[in-house]
Amino acid sequence: MMVDYCSNYDTGVNAKTGKEERKISRPVTSDQYNEITQKLEKYGIDVYGVGADAFTYNALLDKNTLTKDMLQVPKFSDDNGETRTEIVSVDEKLYKKLCDRAGAEYGSILLLNTYQYNDNGVYTSIKPFKDDVTQISLINAANEKNTLTIGGILEQSDLKEYGFWEMTPYPVRIVVPDADARSFDWFSMPSDEDDYTEYARSVMDEYFPIVAEDSYAEQGYTVRIARTDAMIKMLNIAIVLAEIVMYGFVILLILMGFTSVISTLTTNIRIRSREFAVLKSVGMTNKSLCRMLYSESIFCVLNALVPGVILGIAIPFLINLSIRKAFPVLYHIPWTALFGGIFVLIGIVFSITRTEIHKLRDKSIIDEIRMDIV
Repeated sequence: MMVDYCSNYDTGVNAKTGKEERKISRPVTSDQYNEITQKLEKYGIDVYGVGADAFTYNALLDKNTLTKDMLQVPKFSDDNGETRTEIVSVDEKLYKKLCDRAGAEYGSILLLNTYQYNDNGVYTSIKPFKDDVTQISLINAANEKNTLTIGGILEQSDLKEYGFWEMTPYPVRIVVPDADARSFDWFSMPSDEDDYTEYARSVMDEYFPIVAEDSYAEQGYTVRIARTDAMIKMLNIAIVLAEIVMYGFVILLILMGFTSVISTLTTNIRIRSREFAVLKSVGMTNKSLCRMLYSESIFCVLNALVPGVILGIAIPFLINLSIRKAFPVLYHIPWTALFGGIFVLIGIVFSITRTEIHKLRDKSIIDEIRMDIV
């Protein structure tokens, strides 16, 4: 279960520097999220909290402290030489655990030495900093610099809690004690989810009551309580709807295509029945006629498959070129579906041809020749 708090923010331009500046409307303070953690734990379960502020600071990185993998990351800093930075907040109990894992003194600043990013469609995880890094310089929109001394380093294997699992777009992530946060999540595993939801809602109402229908816009914050997997489904609902529409459209095109193939083949053979009767009257055997019709069917299949397969591979590839810039979705060809579709198409064409050939054998040659064609 996850209890999620997220504040709104205002975007502006710093009058002194001209840089874009984002101000958090209702940040959650360290006193607040520590008190909420303690009250949620009174339900009788273990609770931990993880929050973040990615708006206040950027980092000025010394390339001598970066690994080779990090130096190969495209555009990890902007035109001002600043790198996006996330200030991570955790509750007091979890912070002590992280200090113990890093071998750092309580009160130290911890560097999360892990970075996951989208490398042109490939999900890539690297260590951005060398193990001997000791300081990181931060800068805000007003060009106020702050140099932090790193007291401990945590690798990806040290981050066991759920709140650290997701891919982050921030190369620099620093755990700072008693830091305010724009968003904060409390994680737990209650046995009775419905009862815990009511309890958690009562706790959050003490600090962040929801009194407006659109609280995020009107009050400046929002509070959500849900299962983590349900939260993920809610966030991905647009993708699910897009998939439903896309698959429905593709199925409709397939049905229209098969209907067109069946109609074209049957009509083509039937309107040429007089022509076939004439050929039989001058000595063409049924075997030769079958060979001719099957050859035509093969030609029709190849005439459709060659451009169809080429376009069917090329068009999604071109679409993927733009998608992979935003999401780690690498293009691949579904060979099983491709060959399955080819065999199904060949089977349908040959079945239709065979059926129409059997119908021709039952017709009289004389009657077919005498038939008037309108």
